[in-house]
Amino acid sequence: MFSFSKSRLEAFSDGVIAIIITIMVLDIPLPSTFGLAEITGLLRSILIFLASFLIVGAQWSNHNMLFQTIDRVSNTFLWRNLLFLFFLSLVPIFTKWIILHPDNVAPALGYDIVYLLVNFSLSSMWDSAPKLQTNAATAERLARIKNVRRPGWIGGVLLAISIIAIVIFSYAYPRLSLIFFIILPAAFSLVNLIFERDWHEPEESTPAVANEEPTA
Repeated sequence: MFSFSKSRLEAFSDGVIAIIITIMVLDIPLPSTFGLAEITGLLRSILIFLASFLIVGAQWSNHNMLFQTIDRVSNTFLWRNLLFLFFLSLVPIFTKWIILHPDNVAPALGYDIVYLLVNFSLSSMWDSAPKLQTNAATAERLARIKNVRRPGWIGGVLLAISIIAIVIFSYAYPRLSLIFFIILPAAFSLVNLIFERDWHEPEESTPAVANEEPTA
């Protein structure tokens, strides 16, 4: 059976995520004048970039945790990883769209949908990973980490809140909807980064064997 390289896939993913963050910061437009409106617009663009930076950073943290735990990957897992990177690579596009059109709701709606797709694609990787592991202890540990860090109710609550916001706020309060869609993904990602749980299990220490002197 053909074996895929976990280390190469991880290195490739890290490179793509690094490029994503670099592209986002290069998309911040610099003002040609230095009036109050231009400086305010620059600060707003930086805040939008910060929200996207936190999102990408949190996704990299979860992705890194997954790869530090698994011992092998498969063709299906590889394509799920590529799908995750595809959705994550859309974040700079919608970040730039929001920066260029901060008063429109459509860019923020697209931004939030992309965020949900990124999370669902990463969750699918977590769901499929335990079945691939040759070591039963690794598979059990993966399931335990997933239950601790990514309980299913979080995705359900996030999806429910987003649907309610799309239906109500988009039409009744466009500006409130714009702020909501930017703050919501950033807040969830920031919580993951700040309240990072220690997923490393303590190593089992082998009891020291006392050096007994030979009896005469």
